[in-house]
Amino acid sequence: EIAELSFAGNGEDALDMIKADFYNLIIMDIGLPGISGLEAVGEIRKLGSYKSVPVIAVSAYAMVGDRETFLSRGCSHYISKPFSFSELKEVVNKLLKDHNDMKSKL
Repeated sequence: EIAELSFAGNGEDALDMIKADFYNLIIMDIGLPGISGLEAVGEIRKLGSYKSVPVIAVSAYAMVGDRETFLSRGCSHYISKPFSFSELKEVVNKLLKDHNDMKSKL
């Protein structure tokens, strides 16, 4: 269950928010204005507390190789637009469960 959601309109705002607070999961639109979603994910991954936080790349890009590019650039999962709420909810729940299971083993 998601207790709180925050939204950023661009990559710069997302980075500012992430530096000011801690998020258990990030859903990052790849096509953000200014700093792209992939650039923002790269900066997020440089922050020690965010090295293992799940990041879902959301994009209308669905070309062969896009998924692999997103995953190689720091995203932990990729979901293409358009997607249903139930599809997003399933991915979010699985990633949070997996992340929490991993943390409990440490």
